[in-house]
Amino acid sequence: MLSRPRIFLILAIVFVVISLSFPIQIMLLYGHSLNDLSMIINKISLINMFVITALVFNIPLLLEASPKLKLTIPITIFLVGWNNYVVSSYAFDYSTTTTTLSSLAFSLLFLPLLSQQNRILLSTPTLRWWQRPKRVRVKLHTLIEPHVGKKLITEVFDISETGAFVPVANLNQATLKVGDLTSINVKLTQFKNLKCEAEIVRISTPCGSYPAGVGLRFLKLHSKMKEDLRSFLFEQLTQ
Repeated sequence: MLSRPRIFLILAIVFVVISLSFPIQIMLLYGHSLNDLSMIINKISLINMFVITALVFNIPLLLEASPKLKLTIPITIFLVGWNNYVVSSYAFDYSTTTTTLSSLAFSLLFLPLLSQQNRILLSTPTLRWWQRPKRVRVKLHTLIEPHVGKKLITEVFDISETGAFVPVANLNQATLKVGDLTSINVKLTQFKNLKCEAEIVRISTPCGSYPAGVGLRFLKLHSKMKEDLRSFLFEQLTQ
């Protein structure tokens, strides 16, 4: 995805506004001010609290485009509909027509999430590109030793805390497959090497500035190597 979908941020803002609307409505209906906070809280019903809690709980999930939204959004729609039904049945401030339209309008807010793009995003967390670790483009001497096939001596094209992209000459002739495991040894500095297992997660032909090569995900990095890698990346990003 080339850009972060705005609908998740928009819905998060709407949820904040709706959460705040409960005490604001009470203030307007009963003439309370902010000094009457305890009275305002006392007039917030249990079902109101359920709705507010659900809305607030969903805000960070929306900002992350979390797959959990596939469960929490239907629950929130149900709670809002239940709240509006109770209001229309037992209160005199709003009519049945108003509350029904309000429930319908709230449900329609989520129609954009049903688009193919957003459904794929919710089902595939790895597509949340804005949460991916920053990659540093740098040439580092690298040795790759696949569990099956010949070893490769090459240079890293870019690297992050979780993986690296490594150019591979004669990619068509290489016996590499997505899912294959390999050992990797990256020379970070004169005295520090990154050695670990890695999984091939992508095989790419030349695209833009990227050469033909493989994307590797680091596996079983112990704490000392993680710290060395973070320090190296930080130095490169702050240069």
